[in-house]
Amino acid sequence: MINNQQWGACMRIGVDVGGTNTDAVVMDGDRLLGAAKTQSTDAAHIGIVLSIKKALKAAGLARSKIRAAMIGTTRITNALSERRNLAPTAIIRLCRPANQAVPPMIDWPADIAASVGDDVYRASGGAEFSGETFSPLDEDEIRRIGRDIYNKNIRHIAITGLFSPVQDAMEQRAAAIIREDYPHMGLTLSHRVGGLGFIERENAAILNAALGEIGIDIVAEFMTALKKAKISAPIFVSQNDRTLMTADRARQYPIFMAKSGPTNSMIGAAHLSGVKDAVVVDIGGTTTDIGALFNGAPREKSLNTDLCDIRTNFRMPDTISIPLGGGSEVSFDPEPRIGPRSVARDLERRGVVFGGDVLTATDIAVGAGRIKLGGRNRLGDLSPEKIIEADRRIHEIVANVAGRMNLGSAPAEVILVGGGECLIGPALEGARAVLRPRHGNVANAVGAAVARISGEDIRIVSYWKTDRDKAIKKAVARARKRAANAGADPKTIEKLTVEETSLAHRPGDRVRLRVRAAGKVML
Repeated sequence: MINNQQWGACMRIGVDVGGTNTDAVVMDGDRLLGAAKTQSTDAAHIGIVLSIKKALKAAGLARSKIRAAMIGTTRITNALSERRNLAPTAIIRLCRPANQAVPPMIDWPADIAASVGDDVYRASGGAEFSGETFSPLDEDEIRRIGRDIYNKNIRHIAITGLFSPVQDAMEQRAAAIIREDYPHMGLTLSHRVGGLGFIERENAAILNAALGEIGIDIVAEFMTALKKAKISAPIFVSQNDRTLMTADRARQYPIFMAKSGPTNSMIGAAHLSGVKDAVVVDIGGTTTDIGALFNGAPREKSLNTDLCDIRTNFRMPDTISIPLGGGSEVSFDPEPRIGPRSVARDLERRGVVFGGDVLTATDIAVGAGRIKLGGRNRLGDLSPEKIIEADRRIHEIVANVAGRMNLGSAPAEVILVGGGECLIGPALEGARAVLRPRHGNVANAVGAAVARISGEDIRIVSYWKTDRDKAIKKAVARARKRAANAGADPKTIEKLTVEETSLAHRPGDRVRLRVRAAGKVML
């Protein structure tokens, strides 16, 4: 154990709450001091508290030294996948007389759409692609709509206006009118969560509104966990663009937590391995997430993204999730079949090597001599040939998906992380090398701990009136200031991205300029 006074002032905790396990790490700057993995619980704060306490003990560090806690969770993605706890949501389109033919949620899975409801209101308003007014907002109409929604006992609203990312004033005004009468109504404005495409942006706004109660509950659980762990430190929440957001922003925009787990795993894999370009394979108890690192950051999807079969257009890592993990059930009919059913949470009770009755992928890894768990002799009824067949099939599944995520024509390095990395041997077909960084089993928590806080600036600018370089420089300065206001250390803030969307039908060579910057958490 090391004397606490030796540590600097950069101590922080990273936590990742997965469906099977909850991981925690204690870090001082870039150094990992202690790590822990516990089974996730239905009451998430219990698993968080246990993991934090174990990680602090492993680090030999007093809880009073912790200056910040960074937490990621799969609960948002799970809520959508399992169709649970979505809030009834009213949908307001500022579009009339346009957008009458295609109703909201037209191509959604029926069960998710049913959870959200069918309360749709089409109101006057919206902008042209040029940013000019398409139809003026009718404020009395918005007041009538707000009253009707409230009387239906609906407390979450998604507001989407035509081309609101170009001109957001009408969405802002509609929200202000509703807040005047119903200040506690949960409101999502589409221009804050999506890009230009109307349907995809509306979908993202509806999903965010429907997740509103879950977002509030998640942040409350995080705060409860830190309180019970007796840690007095600010909370930052992982979002899917590889950066962190404040707890307040997480309450407002829970959709940005979706897919943050795979993002954290890739950030953690890059940090632990020191490799900037590779395919990352994160094997958990139930699923495997596979994505690509490009220049040290998760590669993002370049086009519209599907979230549980719903088209959206906000930032998301380019990953593929497959039903393969340490708890995946294995059967032969007669060829080996892996998953999709899993006993991950009951692995130590149900797995064959532990005396259970379910043959799992972990049992196959034990039989192949890749890991020592339970009693290998309990696999006596399973022939060596069957073990080889199942082991080969597991490798084929992972290799096929990893190949699809490759960065180019040449074989890429594969970084294996996650608690189930033992399922894969020292080589993988199509990979230049298989890397297993130390502490890779908690890479997701490491990714949360080392992520940065971001800020962005979005506005319409005219390059005819303003020099382009000067306009970008000013936008970067505003994005940097917003990152600092959110908690980033000004000395570490760097420009992340500059996006320019030409508004071809607007005079004056105008573009929609979006700049993002990020820096390390100020501790």
